[in-house]
Amino acid sequence: MIAQGAADTRVIIGGRKFNGSSVARLDGTDLDTTFTGPGELSALIPAGSLADAGTLPLTVANPDPANPGQFFVSAPFLLTVSPPPAVSRITPDRGARGAVVGGSIGGANLLGASAVTFEGTGVSAAILAGGTETNLPVRLTLDAAAATGPRGFTVTTPAGTALSGAVVFTVTPPVPAIGAISPRTGILGSGAQSLTVDGVRFIPESVVRFNGFDRPTTFVNSARLVAALAAADLSALGTFPVQVVNPDAVHPELAQVSNSAGFEVVQPFLTLSPSPLGVPA
Repeated sequence: MIAQGAADTRVIIGGRKFNGSSVARLDGTDLDTTFTGPGELSALIPAGSLADAGTLPLTVANPDPANPGQFFVSAPFLLTVSPPPAVSRITPDRGARGAVVGGSIGGANLLGASAVTFEGTGVSAAILAGGTETNLPVRLTLDAAAATGPRGFTVTTPAGTALSGAVVFTVTPPVPAIGAISPRTGILGSGAQSLTVDGVRFIPESVVRFNGFDRPTTFVNSARLVAALAAADLSALGTFPVQVVNPDAVHPELAQVSNSAGFEVVQPFLTLSPSPLGVPA
């Protein structure tokens, strides 16, 4: 297989009964041929023959010594001139840092792809079995420290290399998830207090959001944050949503928001203490 539009290309032809007078022919036209041994020839295919996609018959002709001008011609080998690969989509088109993502690349002439290479560092691709001309299954590994944002990629096949162009894969911050908060309730009017949030996929930049407002947050580790609630957060009764946001300073639109946990502000407890009653004698 040779890529459509390739420059002059030298090919190696294997066979038998070649000699110093053997000539390779492409679609009936003699090629610049070099004899390298009785089982091998080298032939130069001009770029003009590779301008269009399709199949071309390649033969070898040995002169007939008993009949000058006559040739013994081999059976044809069909040489494929393949259109270059093209990329039209990648699914999914995004993934979180630290994740392994299964997906596929769609396009044309992708069969036999040997490599998918992403711009920058931190994203690598393994090509999986089951690919077709129009679909290339891949497994993407995103390093925990991979830079966020969109990045292009290339797909290398026997027919050439395709640039993704406008098709990009976007690396996002990890998606946080809340497992529990402590405490789960606060007393109306009790003033500022700390709130511990336990979960997964927290990052040093994570922010706890209380009732839609970001609160000062201390990163303990990837599974725990501690937020400072303001007195105003406990100034009204009700149940208020607590979320964690993993922001992206470079690409704010890529910020990831967790599920919600409910924090309830309740009335103060009323405690009654018995008092001794004096009984006149």
